[in-house]
Amino acid sequence: MQPPVPAALQAAPAPVVLITRPQPAAERFAGQIADLGLTTVLAPLMRIVPVAHDPAVITAAQGVVLTSENAVPAAGPGRGRPAICVGPRTGTAARAAGFAVTEGPGDAARLMPMLT
Repeated sequence: MQPPVPAALQAAPAPVVLITRPQPAAERFAGQIADLGLTTVLAPLMRIVPVAHDPAVITAAQGVVLTSENAVPAAGPGRGRPAICVGPRTGTAARAAGFAVTEGPGDAARLMPMLT
């Protein structure tokens, strides 16, 4: 009979990562860290839902400022219109929708100088 392994030498449980992003982003992030041996818990605190708006106003706009990839579907067809995008993920979505993209640095604070 072997003596019990001291608690200090037992393997510690994997750290738990609580992911509170909206569901699609939470799943994407969990996939990105899957190889790290962490336990992930998906607990979205919000979900992205479109709000009522007049799509004709946005479709008629000469250009748009997009602060999230989630805004792209509400921006109407790109048709080559300019889109200033907060960062790379939003820029990729806007390009796919047909916008002529100017990509920002990834956050609203650093995007502001581009808008002035």
